[in-house]
Amino acid sequence: MRILLATLNSKYVHTNLALRYLKVCLEEYTQNCETFLKEYTINDNTLSILASIYKTEADIYAFSCYIWNIEQTLEICANLKKIKPESIIVLGGPEVSYESIKIMKENSFIDYIISGEGEKSLPKLICALSDNALDINSIEGLTFRNSAGDIRVNNPHLIEDLSEIPSPFNDDLSCYKDKVAYYESSRGCPYNCSYCLSSTIKGVRYFPIDRVKSDLKKLIDAGAKQVKFVDRTFNCLKEKALEIWKYITENNKDTIFHFEIAAHLIDDEVLDFLSKVPEGMFEFEIGVQTTNKEALCEVGRKTDFDKIKETVTTLRTKNNIHIHLDLIAGLPYENYKSFEKSFNDVYFLNSHMLQLGFLKLLKGSRIRDEYEKHGYKFTAKPPYEVLENRYISYQEIIKLKRIEEMLEIYKNSGRYENAFNYLNRIYTSPFTLFQDLSDYWYKRNMQTRRISQEENYDILFEFYENIIQEDIDEFKEILKIDFVMNNFGLRRCLWQEKYLFKDMKNAVRNILNNQEFVIEYCPELIESGISERFKKVNFEIVKIKGDYNLLMLEKSFDSRGNTKLRHEFIDKKYYHKEEIIISK
Repeated sequence: MRILLATLNSKYVHTNLALRYLKVCLEEYTQNCETFLKEYTINDNTLSILASIYKTEADIYAFSCYIWNIEQTLEICANLKKIKPESIIVLGGPEVSYESIKIMKENSFIDYIISGEGEKSLPKLICALSDNALDINSIEGLTFRNSAGDIRVNNPHLIEDLSEIPSPFNDDLSCYKDKVAYYESSRGCPYNCSYCLSSTIKGVRYFPIDRVKSDLKKLIDAGAKQVKFVDRTFNCLKEKALEIWKYITENNKDTIFHFEIAAHLIDDEVLDFLSKVPEGMFEFEIGVQTTNKEALCEVGRKTDFDKIKETVTTLRTKNNIHIHLDLIAGLPYENYKSFEKSFNDVYFLNSHMLQLGFLKLLKGSRIRDEYEKHGYKFTAKPPYEVLENRYISYQEIIKLKRIEEMLEIYKNSGRYENAFNYLNRIYTSPFTLFQDLSDYWYKRNMQTRRISQEENYDILFEFYENIIQEDIDEFKEILKIDFVMNNFGLRRCLWQEKYLFKDMKNAVRNILNNQEFVIEYCPELIESGISERFKKVNFEIVKIKGDYNLLMLEKSFDSRGNTKLRHEFIDKKYYHKEEIIISK
């Protein structure tokens, strides 16, 4: 019997953890079966995916279903059944686990649905189908049609001892080279937030720590670009989290590790350890969601914003860990004005990334079951995103969507840090700044065309020049610093003043030939010739409060070949300001 495990990932660099669990469990617990795994993306043509799946000549097709791929998956399955009616189609995953009867009634081509954890249920189903030795009525979490055509559902069952699940990281891991690997060291969550599917399962279960270490070492050695832990609250057990973090720092090479953590649980001992983690190795995603206490209470989220603020401020001071903070718009009792406060509270924590998300009323979540209580209107199709409720209108949601777009372009890109530090001294409310900027965009219909990276700087300058209209020359230089620091070799924006030395080439040559300068600012080029130094180092003259300053920009590459730009203002002893002129 040939079994194909398939899914559509949201991006090419992603890998599906669930399918790998299922594959290794099928190989462990079934006999006389060949198991194949194929991953596609939601950007692939569905007919091309269908052709690829058909060519596997499988007997059983099992698909992993999520909000981002369910519609395409159902389309593929419907067509597969048309061209291969004898095939058996099995669906699993969060998007089919909570309304399995309804989904099977609406889609006659589906033979079985497995709700919840499938590592034991799918092998049992395969055994039942292969030799009829097992009664499918005993398979946990299975939705099926009986001999009379009636749909029946068996209650799902949790795997209490996670060590019973074989590791999916024991075979060839070359598929993870330069890709994102998803990993879990635990299942469940100690919290019960009403919008999260983790709240449907009580308690937390842990994989054996020695197995976790072994798996992580294999992923590191395989050259995974990033390992993204899907633990809902990775640091809910302090001792476990510290042990894993210490193991990673002692064994890592170039892999980046991403964790979802609860910042209010981090104490001084953990902070002391984290302060010593090599720069760029860890990424922390912290779900603040809102600072509205009434909203937090209603969704059952227990947190302490004062403690979060203290922890994030300390981590940002060290600046060795990438900090990603989350906000959710559309929570109960959070109106537009209240959300402005939540936005500003979180924005002022100065994280590397601030993600403004919108509430999704997921199947199986308590908040979806109680949607009438708060007057929720949400999209009927995935991702079931909020349109409005009793506290925030659709018009206000639209405004927040536009602010989110500006946030992604101008805050989360990290390309405009100096400009926004300057703007934040003018605007007491960052929320109002992004609201005004989004209004400027949309009144000029900029959302209707493709905007280049360089043009985003032009738009920000035009916004300042037309809306703020104060100290324009000073802002121009601040924005120019951001431009040259993030755009090595790109064309110059038209509004930028160009300052040069009278003999620019000789002035730069003299600086780069100065061994004292090279030792102080770019010692890695000490053995390089002048031509190599010219390729890797640029200089830009900027005028700050009437004074000329020389900014050095150096291009290098990390171990994966990614470009890195370093910048630094150099000591005035290495150049003569009186030789500077304005280019016409």
